[in-house]
Amino acid sequence: MACQVHEGKEKVAELRGESRLGGACPDQFADFLTSMKFVNEVATAAGLTKSMLSKVESGAAYPSVAALVRIAEALGTTVAS
Repeated sequence: MACQVHEGKEKVAELRGESRLGGACPDQFADFLTSMKFVNEVATAAGLTKSMLSKVESGAAYPSVAALVRIAEALGTTVAS
């Protein structure tokens, strides 16, 4: 989804010959930071690294049963759910 305000600011900067950093809308960036904070909190609570949690999420790694239970607890649920 495109951010029209951000695109407008980018176009003005381009016309002025200015370089602007970043390609995401401020709201999208805030959402990204919030999701990264959440991932970090879940990983920490489960005793895993963010990298390992990401690998589990993508199916590139398979956690032990104990790690799976800790992930579920960090998410406020159970493995049985």
